[in-house]
Amino acid sequence: MTCADSGAGVKMLPVNGKDSGSQYEIIWNVETRSRVANPMMTMAGLFNALAVAQTQEGLRGSLVPWPSNRWIAAVTTPQALAGAYQHHAHMAIVNFTVVGFAAYSHSGNEFRALETCAHCKDFTGGSTSLTRSLTFLPPSAAVAAAPTALSGTAPYTAYYNTTVAQPRLFVWSWPHQAILVDTDGSLISSGTITAPIGGVSNGAWSLDDCRSVPGAAAEFNIATQPIPLGGCTAHSGLENNLFRPAECQKFNEGAAVICKPGVTFRRVMLNNHAPQTLAYRDMIVRDVETNMTAISHQSKYNEDGYVFTTAVGRSYWLHWDIPYRLDPSRFTMHKMDVLNKDSWLYIQSKYVVPPAAIAINENEQEPLQALPDPLNATSGTVFYSRTPTLNRFYSWNGTKYNDTTATVLVAGATDRTLTVRPLSCAGGAESCDVLGAPLGYELRNGTLYWSDEATWAGSTAAGGAKPTAGSNVNIPFSWNLVIDESPPALGRVLVEGNVTFSSRRDISFTAAAIVVRSNGSLTAGNATNSHPRKVELFLTGNRNSSNIVISKEMNAGAKVLAAVDGGTVGLYGAPVATRWTALAATATAGSSHLLLAGTGLGWGIGGKVTVTSSSYNWKQAETRSIVTVLDSPSAEALTAAGFSGTGPAIYDSLAAATPGYGSGSISTGGVSSIRQYNATLLTLDQPLVHDHYARVSNWDGLFVDLRPEVAYQSSNIVIRAADGPWQAEQDGGEQFGVRVLAYGPSLLQLDNVVVAYCGQAGLGRPCVHFDRLKALKPGRAANISAAAAAAGRQPAIADAAAAVELGLGLNPSYLSGSAVVSALDLAVWISTAYNPYMEESATSAMQKLFNASATNNTSSSVAAAVVAGNVIGGSLDVDTVRIDVRGSVVVDNLAWGTVKDMSGKSKFDNILPATFR
Repeated sequence: MTCADSGAGVKMLPVNGKDSGSQYEIIWNVETRSRVANPMMTMAGLFNALAVAQTQEGLRGSLVPWPSNRWIAAVTTPQALAGAYQHHAHMAIVNFTVVGFAAYSHSGNEFRALETCAHCKDFTGGSTSLTRSLTFLPPSAAVAAAPTALSGTAPYTAYYNTTVAQPRLFVWSWPHQAILVDTDGSLISSGTITAPIGGVSNGAWSLDDCRSVPGAAAEFNIATQPIPLGGCTAHSGLENNLFRPAECQKFNEGAAVICKPGVTFRRVMLNNHAPQTLAYRDMIVRDVETNMTAISHQSKYNEDGYVFTTAVGRSYWLHWDIPYRLDPSRFTMHKMDVLNKDSWLYIQSKYVVPPAAIAINENEQEPLQALPDPLNATSGTVFYSRTPTLNRFYSWNGTKYNDTTATVLVAGATDRTLTVRPLSCAGGAESCDVLGAPLGYELRNGTLYWSDEATWAGSTAAGGAKPTAGSNVNIPFSWNLVIDESPPALGRVLVEGNVTFSSRRDISFTAAAIVVRSNGSLTAGNATNSHPRKVELFLTGNRNSSNIVISKEMNAGAKVLAAVDGGTVGLYGAPVATRWTALAATATAGSSHLLLAGTGLGWGIGGKVTVTSSSYNWKQAETRSIVTVLDSPSAEALTAAGFSGTGPAIYDSLAAATPGYGSGSISTGGVSSIRQYNATLLTLDQPLVHDHYARVSNWDGLFVDLRPEVAYQSSNIVIRAADGPWQAEQDGGEQFGVRVLAYGPSLLQLDNVVVAYCGQAGLGRPCVHFDRLKALKPGRAANISAAAAAAGRQPAIADAAAAVELGLGLNPSYLSGSAVVSALDLAVWISTAYNPYMEESATSAMQKLFNASATNNTSSSVAAAVVAGNVIGGSLDVDTVRIDVRGSVVVDNLAWGTVKDMSGKSKFDNILPATFR
């Protein structure tokens, strides 16, 4: 077969991904046979063919550049059909002569002899093609001499006078695009390739070694005998530094790589990876021996995953390019090249929090004492090294960790699909509660005080002595304990008795985790009487902190305040009239004043406020501290603050549209218009950096309030990360804040509380989490009936409490009148299932979410909760407030700062977080 003057035209083929312009092209090849058992002449391929870049007739014709000025290739090798069960897609190129692919065409197109991955979509590929008996001739071979008729045309003459035989050989578009195997040295030799970058390493091998690879001899029968592994290979060098210098060399400015005989490469695909935060991040393939790496980009065309090619017989650690430490909770390797048993791989995953065991294809693996025998062990056999060891390869935001390592054998002669998943519980146990059995009954009469040494003396459950710094603390059933002093920073605190914070003094309480269970309670105030003093709960811990695992279905994590298995947490801060309002007038950059709609807000001096952005840039929200508060300011006070008829415009148009804001005609404002409705003037500790425009627009009588909201985020009860500001730093922090959790038949009531520097990024652990709540029995806790007193502020809360007393099987858990700010994951979640962010891939989880939304199929098997009257600031690349439980009440909340982060992520990430979902 001969092909000439082809491969391009006036218009290029528009495709999503890499367009192709080649003379011979095999597009989607599905091959079920392994290339180690498939003779070359029985493969799909190109045999006994000739490709001529440009003839005299072509020069006289209409050959012009593609609109993209794309190159023209002699042959393009295939890629398997997306989704096909087998992805071998190998092909053979035998006895192929290439003429003239050593220069540019007269019209400016670049010629390349070989291209891989025909009509590939972005970042797909990895298939192997075998070559043999290739011949490369210069353009001058097309004619005996430059045509006389064209002698006066310099480009034509120059083209045909080119006598350089070395072709412009390869072209690559992304990493792991394909593997070319030279079976006889006719592709990779000193005659076809100029010296690679740096030359061939130390004379250890030469390009002409490729002529003596196994099966290279002319008498080798390629019609009946499979080609042995071990030929020289060519690869994309883009974003791939896995190639060891003693074996492989880069050329073409690093875009191409050639490797010496005896190094075999294999393609692996990977998808179904979780947590969902990893879904669209670049994956890093790291050689464990050399610490050299390659990048693999996620693509929806790789079955929502990745493809990578590696040298066999080695160990590789797979991890993801993300600023903070986030280990895989599952991933699936599939469609590996089937070679021989010597072509094995060890694939490692590392864990900063040690799992109890490793499952392969959902089957827990028996622990091995050493690495599995790669030649004889079953593919998927795991060695899990439980000893934490310093990770010398990598740091996250400058932090290095000790971690444990699971090594999975990917056997060479099989393409068995392998799903790797770390387990929180081992041995098939349904319950693996790290807290152990309940503490038991320990009778103590009267009220006990934390400060009293006698409280602790003689108590077996509590350790027999007053807690010291770092110690774990147990509060057994039947104790009525008052925290009347600020203890040193503690470890884990387990509460099964009744614990309250003193109403007579301010308390600062620091612990690694606080877990309330078995009818225990932790309270400050109650629903009818708010707590009068300060309570600051500081939680400590990092991404390597030990997790509190309750069962297969509940990993409470670390840095957590949790009510589980019947526990109660009730924290009731001093109330404010409202948590948020709107600007009454534009606040200009440089001003230290805010004019707010309404009076009697209850916001105190020293409290923090956030004025939201009035633009599309969420980063223009600004937080300041209050210096003074003035209700119903006088004209003189307004003028002094810059709010006058000649200063910032004051919009009172809402007064004409909304009863209660006042009366009067629509105006652009002056001091006089302020007198028409009440307002509050705040003085701030620092000037504003941005303008915050306040206006109400009128479209034919339809009033649209476009004023920025202002949120009050202070309280006398605060739950926050002890290292909160550092954790929230994008360049240095771990994005690992506190979490507040209620699980199962437990009760969580947060009223006028601040939860700050909260949520644990990437782990599906929100600031406040009502997780699979169960109905409570009447009389379950004293605070339930008392919650009816909240009816004036939040009727929904009172209704839930009353329903419990009537035995209707509800749970009166709520978040009310509170501030949840500086969220690093979801801010608030009322959930029905065990953490889909960790257990499911992004594609699977989003499909379920869309299906549920389309059918309103949220769960009714768990109890609802109430989220009312709160201010909620931010979330990191996830929903801010997510409600999965039918019957939940979400009302009168202000949320802002929902962030969609595309930095370092695939363009295929089209999942949009919602402020309320």
